[in-house]
Amino acid sequence: EAKNLGGKVLVELAGGGLTLLNDITIGGGASTDSIDITGARGAINTTKDSTLEVAFKGQGLFVKEGEGQLTLSGTNTEFTGGVSIDKGTLTITKDDSLGKKDTNVILNGGTLQTDGVTTLNRDVQLNQDSTIKNIGASTVGLNRLQGNYAVTLEGGGFNLKAKIDETTDPDTVVNVNQHNGTILKNTNVIIGNDADLGKSTGKLNFAGGATLDIQGVQGQVVQDESDAIRNISMRNMGVEGTGNVLDVNEFNVTLGTLNSTLGKQTTEANTGITKQGTGNLILNKDNKDYKGTLTISEGAVFVSKDNALGVGKAVFETVKLTTLAATNSTNNIGLNGALSIDGQTFDNTLNGVISGTGSLVKVGGRVDGVDMGTGTLTLTGDNTYSGGTNVQAGKVALNADSALGTGKAIFAKDTELTLDVNKKVLLDTGIEQGLSVANAIEVKGEVDIHSGSFNSSLTGVISGSGSLVKDGAGQLNLTGANSYAGGTQVNAGKVALDANTALGTGAATFAKDTELSLGITKGLSVANAVQVDGAVKVHSGSFDSSLDGVVSGKGSLVKDGTGTLTLKGSNSYEGGTIVNEGTLAISQNANLGKAETGVTVSNATLLLNGDIAIER
Repeated sequence: EAKNLGGKVLVELAGGGLTLLNDITIGGGASTDSIDITGARGAINTTKDSTLEVAFKGQGLFVKEGEGQLTLSGTNTEFTGGVSIDKGTLTITKDDSLGKKDTNVILNGGTLQTDGVTTLNRDVQLNQDSTIKNIGASTVGLNRLQGNYAVTLEGGGFNLKAKIDETTDPDTVVNVNQHNGTILKNTNVIIGNDADLGKSTGKLNFAGGATLDIQGVQGQVVQDESDAIRNISMRNMGVEGTGNVLDVNEFNVTLGTLNSTLGKQTTEANTGITKQGTGNLILNKDNKDYKGTLTISEGAVFVSKDNALGVGKAVFETVKLTTLAATNSTNNIGLNGALSIDGQTFDNTLNGVISGTGSLVKVGGRVDGVDMGTGTLTLTGDNTYSGGTNVQAGKVALNADSALGTGKAIFAKDTELTLDVNKKVLLDTGIEQGLSVANAIEVKGEVDIHSGSFNSSLTGVISGSGSLVKDGAGQLNLTGANSYAGGTQVNAGKVALDANTALGTGAATFAKDTELSLGITKGLSVANAVQVDGAVKVHSGSFDSSLDGVVSGKGSLVKDGTGTLTLKGSNSYEGGTIVNEGTLAISQNANLGKAETGVTVSNATLLLNGDIAIER
């Protein structure tokens, strides 16, 4: 007890020690009360929580021992011997409780705890892995950390930015940290750049609830995007726990390897880090060992490896993702805003499931005379994102029915959509089964649809001022009541319709050896003007259908299917008419095209509706 020391508190430690067995406060209030360390070292061993309100004096080393907590609240500016924390916790309420300014603190495995301290005006020597904990409301500025061990910074906030000696040379950085690793736990730590975290070989670990705030070197000013000062390279980073934040502010921060510190125990649910700040985060390493969630809430992220985002879930607010190389990502992706993907000229694949209320934007543009965004973005997941897809440049390739999520897909002029990248399921017909894409689609210019050798369908409504250009030997089924106005160009394969307005409102042009199938589940009445540039097969199936618009062009019509096909327009196509199956019905001679062209009927029927003469 304090009374064991007598009414006046005057203790001299001449190489021995003082053990405090209970919760105890030592202090007499008199200006002469003191603990004088006259030997090489003086130790105080605490087993519980104790407080020393008296002043320290002397030149010997003060050593904190024992698992308990010891609080120093006195003003110890006459003490010059330094402090060593070997065990337990030493708490200070002001910097000069540790002695005269510039005397060192040695962390020998114990914890230095601050409460109300704003600046630690002394070096900290790490002789073992140790902890500095801030339980006060103010951010604590640390002078310099040294040693071959790591420090855990916990609670409150810390400022590790190196100091500038503005009285001598404002370009000279002093008090550079030289410790060997930093662990952040439930804290906010400010740095200027990576050097503030100590030796470049040291680790940087986030242990949950930790924020690293990168503010740039003191005295330097960010001027513009090209300013080299903006570029900051960071060391390897380990992440465990949730609530971790990396704030890059306005800087371009290149990160070393990102990994999970608990290895196989790590999951998306129990580990994560969020990138904040309007600047760019550059990830150019293979981060296959990071299994947690990576959230990009502001600015942009640049990637150049398949696993640059780790192998866990990647969550994006309204931000930009730029690829610096071709990538093949397996991440599940969450969209909370508009994710703009700039693939530049590279082909990139997103294999994971994309979910959320946000949207995907595939961006383009020109940089130094080079068209950007021209590469292919391949989506292979059964995606559920609901905000839609905006393809501004290049090609989007799909390998799942719901690869475009559930929202509307908008395609700009000269963009492309590929249906089925690797899917090869043979139907009884020998045709490879493709996709059935239900999204509403808007075309704002000429859009190429590549069906490959597959039998694929666009079942949603297609609108817009643009046109569709169908390539590939496969069959493209259009089943929606479409309204796109720019027309349809069929360069290869077959187009099958299952709605009267499936071809929109514009003209449809068919190349040589292409095919048009009228009716998948029912007969149709198609009003579009049709141009045939070669022999074009028209399949009526078992349904009764009609072509009501004018059929023109140099090519011919070849009618297949057991149903009846009725031609209603005053047609001008020049290649003649062949009826191989079923019935072809006409009501005037002009229905059969140019007057001097012939009609061939083989095991089929030519039905004349009305009193007409066939002059050919």
